[in-house]
Amino acid sequence: LACLLVVGKVYAQKEANIWYFGNAMSLHFLQDTTEIKTEGNAIQMETACGSICDKNGNLLFYTDGITAWNSKHQKIKNADSLDQSATLAIVPKPQEEGVYYVIGGRVLSRNTSRMRDSVNKNLQEIEQIYDYIPDRTIDPKNAILHYAVIDMRKNKGLGEVIQKKISVLDSCLMDICVLKHQNNKDYWLLVHTTHGKKFLAYKIDQKGISQTPVETSIGLGFRHEFKGGRGFFSNNLLVSSLDGRKVAFLNQDFIPSLQVFDFDNNTGKLYNHRQVTIPNKTRFSCVQFSPDNKKLLIFTSEATSDYKNSKVGICQIDFSSALPEFKNLRIRIVGLAIPQNANYYNNPYKMQLAPNGKIYGTSHVFNLIVVHNPNAKLEDLKVQFDYPLKKNSLTIFPQCTHLLPYVPDLPTQIETGKPFTREILFETNKAILKPEYEKDLQDIVDFLLKNPKTTIEISGHTDNEGEESKNKNLSESRAQALANFLITKQVGKERIKAVGYGSSKPIAENTSPEGKAKNRRIEFLIQ
Repeated sequence: LACLLVVGKVYAQKEANIWYFGNAMSLHFLQDTTEIKTEGNAIQMETACGSICDKNGNLLFYTDGITAWNSKHQKIKNADSLDQSATLAIVPKPQEEGVYYVIGGRVLSRNTSRMRDSVNKNLQEIEQIYDYIPDRTIDPKNAILHYAVIDMRKNKGLGEVIQKKISVLDSCLMDICVLKHQNNKDYWLLVHTTHGKKFLAYKIDQKGISQTPVETSIGLGFRHEFKGGRGFFSNNLLVSSLDGRKVAFLNQDFIPSLQVFDFDNNTGKLYNHRQVTIPNKTRFSCVQFSPDNKKLLIFTSEATSDYKNSKVGICQIDFSSALPEFKNLRIRIVGLAIPQNANYYNNPYKMQLAPNGKIYGTSHVFNLIVVHNPNAKLEDLKVQFDYPLKKNSLTIFPQCTHLLPYVPDLPTQIETGKPFTREILFETNKAILKPEYEKDLQDIVDFLLKNPKTTIEISGHTDNEGEESKNKNLSESRAQALANFLITKQVGKERIKAVGYGSSKPIAENTSPEGKAKNRRIEFLIQ
């Protein structure tokens, strides 16, 4: 079986061009099409798998976490008993072509008495996070994270597992994300512990995966619960934006929540926590960032026992607005494609950004879901539910956003005597320049240093909300924050003028959210 889907432009780098997943299925992202194949794949079961190609898009190997196969569908040497119940990511070793980390997780055996002992020891800490529910116990060591190392240069190019079962952490949630480091060579492996507020970021560089993570305690915290003999360690999703600057954490357990963070991909720290309010009787099933890093897409379904009448919706958070809406999300109903004999919701199980800039997912009723234009506004999103997959093929796409090349928007060309802007967002009523925007200003620094006789005016502007005197002061403070940054880069302060105009110089009508967003800006003028 093979079916062809028309797709758009494919990125030049092709390491994520073939996705292998459960039930002997795979997706192949070609130059002009996407091909679904159901032959050649040795993975017969439903499981979280991973695969990786070389830079030309040729398959290197794929794995189900138990073993691994090369492009000839032969078991890779020493690849038996990798001991991963789920393969979560495959990461190329920086600066050593042909070597790969296969990162996965395994569920430990559950011992109720041990868990109750752990609860008693950690009860005080847990009560500080949430109100403790006595009839539920908490397992702080329900899953372990470890990795194997595959060297595809070995065995005449057919590969060999040179290390396996190397421990990373023995108490973490069963979802991770891998983000690009700011240097565009290394990576960050980000995980969340099974209880508390702790995120751990492990740097992956030419030395390997660091044994000492960067810790950030932030957000709502997490309480792993155990009830009725079943753990809910896996009902969480941790996803990152393509540029490695944002993280979304969806907890689908007894106390569901969606949190969004900014990520400093130079230091490994998270900051600027925001919580998304989930509407009543609505279930958030999965999230994914758009390829332009400006939007977060959230798939939803109604919390109802009547599967055939459940409605599938999609929400969107637009980060290009200075004040993205996190409380009153609009939900758009996007499709209802449930077969007569369906016993499941039709919401996506997990979504993944693909090399062609589209977002793919699978549903509980065996359809391939495609968001064709994830950069578009909510009302313009084109979502299709009608690509059939093999029967009973509840599939989990591999996480591979970190393998896609990040191509940032080209900055506005700098010309003397002509005003230009940069998309620099500040927190509400604050004038602190976030580290993530510093590299967006580097071309301005370079221009000023190469042209020492030039001067620059930095002007801050607001919309017409609030008192004009406060707007003027805030806009001037923000302009001065950028001036201070230039001064730290050895641009003489006598060459810099920072001024705040408040709402006195709008470039759009202040009668709509879009117009107000355009008016909230920073402008530069070099003379």
